[in-house]
Amino acid sequence: MLTRTAIAILATVVASVSAQDTPTCEAIGYDKGTNPAFIARTDAEVTGDIEACATLCASSEECRSFAFGDNTCLLYDVAVEGNVIEMDSSPYLFNDIECFDGLVVPEPPAEEEGPEEGEGLPENPDEENPGDAPTEP
Repeated sequence: MLTRTAIAILATVVASVSAQDTPTCEAIGYDKGTNPAFIARTDAEVTGDIEACATLCASSEECRSFAFGDNTCLLYDVAVEGNVIEMDSSPYLFNDIECFDGLVVPEPPAEEEGPEEGEGLPENPDEENPGDAPTEP
């Protein structure tokens, strides 16, 4: 049978583990500066809406959280908890990537294959070959 002390310790451990599994969503503030963003984008493609910024994060293997605001999308390789100083006057909204679990990340476009090495473009029989062009003496 468990003692009261053992039950209290077990409850603390369970609460601690549960808290770590819960993502931090919509924290307003600034990063602490100890784990700076590894990507900062200011182009309209990812600053237009928060889901575009979340998609950028989800497409990166190292991204664990992101900040969105002030026409900027910042990607971090650490979770929000422990990395953000909450401040209501900040324009940045921080989210762990798990806050956007249902996101569909588009596949990168397939690269078109060019001719194999040593292969050129097929010759056009109607086009004069520059090697056969007359040269001036």
